[in-house]
Amino acid sequence: MLSRIFGANKTAEVKPPLAPVAPPLPPGQDEDHVFVPLPNEEEQLPAAAIPLPGEGLSVAVSMGHGERIRGAKGILDEVVENRAVVMGVVDCLKKFGAKAVEFYDETSTTVAQNISAIVTWHKKQEADIDVAIHFNAFNGQAHGTEVIVKSDGNQDLANRVAVAMSMAGPFRLRPAQGDPIKAKLPGVALRDNLGFLNGLRARPSILIEVCFVDNANDAENYRKNKNEIHEAIAFALVEWWKGKGD
Repeated sequence: MLSRIFGANKTAEVKPPLAPVAPPLPPGQDEDHVFVPLPNEEEQLPAAAIPLPGEGLSVAVSMGHGERIRGAKGILDEVVENRAVVMGVVDCLKKFGAKAVEFYDETSTTVAQNISAIVTWHKKQEADIDVAIHFNAFNGQAHGTEVIVKSDGNQDLANRVAVAMSMAGPFRLRPAQGDPIKAKLPGVALRDNLGFLNGLRARPSILIEVCFVDNANDAENYRKNKNEIHEAIAFALVEWWKGKGD
């Protein structure tokens, strides 16, 4: 190709490269006094270099009930919203730097199978916290948010998540329920008859009741503020976990 450009019997003249020339200094500066500007925003350290609040935390999150084992249904469909909240919370946890895994029971056809599938999956995870997502229902008048735990030792975790949801909804923070001596914090319910909590005792586990599917005000606030609720749950989990190490 080169021979076709320069000719078959000609050799192209090669000139030595010119020495690099330094650009002139700005007025008022000399070689001994050169102003070095601070880096602008684009030159700052990347966001990845800043530790995220959830780094080191691992959370296992499951959908209450299942595709073939439907939960409560009113203005909202519990299983539909359980799935949405699990997805949203897991996404937020990952944005906070935490490891988060999720489970949806698509195959069980009985309540016993459903509970067994959920508990079995959680036991296989290497998590710091186990979370089940549910919605409540009663008579259309009951309303508010709460978190259920098996042990009174997890009340602080449950209260922190419940308070965060109540502010994000906003929802009524339901009063403490269960053993009148042990149940001390608002938004916390102590129960010893739930398969999910009874099956998971090795580490902190909570069952979240986001709000009531058959209450108009709860349903409206949930629909309007889904993303804020997801983020509130995730951030409360991270903050509680960080506080354990302080």
